[in-house]
Amino acid sequence: MSARTYMVSLQSVEPIRRAIGSKDRALLDALLQAVAENYRSAAEGMIMGPSPAKEPGCWGPLVEPLAQHLGLSSRRLPLDDWKHHYVWNDYRSIVDPRLSGQGKALLEFMESGRPFVGSSIDHDGSLFAWLTAAEAKSLLDELTALDADELDELDEFHEELIESLQETVDRGADLFVGAC
Repeated sequence: MSARTYMVSLQSVEPIRRAIGSKDRALLDALLQAVAENYRSAAEGMIMGPSPAKEPGCWGPLVEPLAQHLGLSSRRLPLDDWKHHYVWNDYRSIVDPRLSGQGKALLEFMESGRPFVGSSIDHDGSLFAWLTAAEAKSLLDELTALDADELDELDEFHEELIESLQETVDRGADLFVGAC
């Protein structure tokens, strides 16, 4: 799978979470106006369907247009276009031994996904995750304490991750991670 990681800071993930299964026809109509034809079915399922236990990874690309419609001040972050499954696995193998249990769990979300309201992500070629502002701050604190020189070829990824977390924290925002 060659899914590429990208990050977005947004005011809050809570309105996105509330939109899932809301059956809000006006919200769906606005989302359908903003997404490509191949995401129409996913958008309908996200808004009009019941909240699934296993959320489709293809919901990830719907988050930015939904956040824009909801006025969540979404902003793309510096971390972008890394091969998701390669970079996160390698990065975590280096940094996990130096992190707390919470830091490890937050990176695990970013690698493997974190559903909005369900219990898991259906890895359908895409996936997504999110962190609250407090979780982003906690992870930033842990990662900035690491010696970047020990990251070898992943130092650029680490720098982009730190920049993305810092911008999110500075905005007092939540973090969304997508891979598609």
